Amino acid sequence: MEALIAFLALVVLGLLLVVPVLAIVALTRTSALRAEVHGLQARLRALEARVGRAAATPGSAPEARAEAVLAEPPAPPSVPAPQPSTQAAPE
Repeated sequence: MEALIAFLALVVLGLLLVVPVLAIVALTRTSALRAEVHGLQARLRALEARVGRAAATPGSAPEARAEAVLAEPPAPPSVPAPQPSTQAAPE
């Protein structure tokens, strides 16, 4: 019976030491993640503003850009096929 009481006392003491350490670790990780989320939100706002400005400029309609990308490339210049030679090879 005394061993059980000693074991429970060690478990309680361990929890009293471990739980605050885990809470501090969780708090620091949460703070770091919160800062990262704020940075990503600012970056997203900046990118959305750039897209809005690009869409508002004349001549940059997405349809025109899509047509330019999807257009067939120009054909390469045709090269005449080599003619077989009728001369004998030198010996």
